[in-house]
Amino acid sequence: MPFGLYNPVKGVGVYTLIFVNDIRLDVASHTVVVDACVVPLIEKIMPKVSPVLAKLSDRGLIQIVTLDDETRAWRLLLPAFAERCRTWKHLDTCEYLARGIPAEVDGLTVSPLCSCGRGKNLGSFGNVPDWKLLRDEATRVAIGPLFTFSFMEGMMANMRESMDEKFAKTSGTKPQAGGSFSSSKSSHCARCGGPGKPTLQACSVCKNTKYCSKDCQKNDWRTHKSQCVRAS
Repeated sequence: MPFGLYNPVKGVGVYTLIFVNDIRLDVASHTVVVDACVVPLIEKIMPKVSPVLAKLSDRGLIQIVTLDDETRAWRLLLPAFAERCRTWKHLDTCEYLARGIPAEVDGLTVSPLCSCGRGKNLGSFGNVPDWKLLRDEATRVAIGPLFTFSFMEGMMANMRESMDEKFAKTSGTKPQAGGSFSSSKSSHCARCGGPGKPTLQACSVCKNTKYCSKDCQKNDWRTHKSQCVRAS
């Protein structure tokens, strides 16, 4: 599914193409990401990709309007999205070494992405014959929301409960009231599973579930609330 980042100001037009491979669950971040390939449309590659752009225009490219500040934000974010799913290594000739990250923020003469990942591990995008001319210019990215949302928090809570039930069956033990197996372990935060900063702090109500920080306790409250009431 092709999208085009489009800036209507000063005749910029479509400056980046996004081809979606899939939607994936990012368990570690409690969110979802768009598995995609991006092609920044810089002046140097325009003669090469113009036949593909003509086909996209005929099919009705889905344009995402971004004004100047948003355009700049996208160019800043693209390197981070690429690093999030990187399976390749940066080379000694990497543009980031000479120009910084991103390689370019403004203008259409230099891509914000380095060339090290172009054409590598492109997923299903690399198998589409229509996009053959774009493969060598495409970089795979994982585009995620900047913040998690409540739907994912509920899903992760259900996953934790399922894991607790499975652990109980295999170990022959029972979950402690007021928290899951992951939360009852004194050496791990109930929210992120990490160590204390520097020590774990117990919930002031149930005194059982522990967290590494106030932020983790606040973010886990929707899940912990019913358990905490029962325990107290």
